[in-house]
Amino acid sequence: MQTMQYVQAHDRPEASVGRQASAYQDLSALAGTWVNTNSEAKGIVKVVISAKDDTLTVRAFGADEPAPCDWGEIEADVVFPAGIRPHECMGFSATYDFDFMQAHLQGNMNLGLLIIASFNTFTDDSGRSNYFAREFFNKQSGLN
Repeated sequence: MQTMQYVQAHDRPEASVGRQASAYQDLSALAGTWVNTNSEAKGIVKVVISAKDDTLTVRAFGADEPAPCDWGEIEADVVFPAGIRPHECMGFSATYDFDFMQAHLQGNMNLGLLIIASFNTFTDDSGRSNYFAREFFNKQSGLN
């Protein structure tokens, strides 16, 4: 078997890789209130992510007037560690099922930003086109 000769430090595997995800992943980096960097966003304007025990929950708010529309709180389908080192979670996927649309969110952290890609599929036979959006969020200090 050939071993890796060159690898980034954060991608080096450790002996703990075989443990169950819930036993070693730190969800705290994702937790908090995240606000869209575009103050005129037409999609998701805010996301509140909570970490309790081994569960990550996502609460998205869509652009609406006079106040953002609360999509509700859901559990993340999957959380992902940063690279192959299993300690700090830096990504997630979560799926909202509305009567008219399914919104699959994939989020990851990079350089202090939360980037959310949303894959939106209309399920109501309205003839509307499905769409993809990518939005960037700053973490708000002291808010949850």
